[in-house]
Amino acid sequence: MQPPTPSAAVANLYNRKVYLLLLSILDPFTRTYRPAMVAWNEKDWSIISQSVGLIYIGTQEINSNLTAWGTDGRALYPLMQTPSTSISKIVATKLWGADRAYLTKLARMVYAQAENIADRDRAPSLGITIDTEYATFPANVPTLVYPAPGTTLPSMAGRAPFEAPLLAATAGADISAQLHGLTIRTVEPDFELNNLILATEDVGPIFG
Repeated sequence: MQPPTPSAAVANLYNRKVYLLLLSILDPFTRTYRPAMVAWNEKDWSIISQSVGLIYIGTQEINSNLTAWGTDGRALYPLMQTPSTSISKIVATKLWGADRAYLTKLARMVYAQAENIADRDRAPSLGITIDTEYATFPANVPTLVYPAPGTTLPSMAGRAPFEAPLLAATAGADISAQLHGLTIRTVEPDFELNNLILATEDVGPIFG
């Protein structure tokens, strides 16, 4: 696919103005080039993908409401309007270092507190990998630990973020390293990640 000529748009997403820049990026997960939108919300950068291959984006403003539109050369599409299960959503953390030099840590558990916006009656389905400075390892399939399996999720009315469903996954292997990080993948159409925890155990110094 021909790399798109860079173009930009501005959109209101969840009551926050976001600047979008369409360009060709080197995907850090597939190591291939693809068109995507780099998004800036005046605080953080993120990558936004759509289900069509965009070649140009622009802004439409109606009554001060900003909407981003894009085209693949054949049709116009309103962007980021409809939840989709065809787009893989990925959240990747940095690699956290040991609190002392040369200390090796063993990854034990991963906890993810997440809200399934598309289906409030169930927790989102997540795939988790544990990343290190030398390799990436799949964690076991996360299971629901709060509320207890078989019970009804708490009512959304007045629910605090810490009351969202809590999923836990054990490390799939003995993953010892100096640096650990996490990558979450899902095709849920709409979800919210409230908290992410990696539990580790101090193993010992590299040079004993």
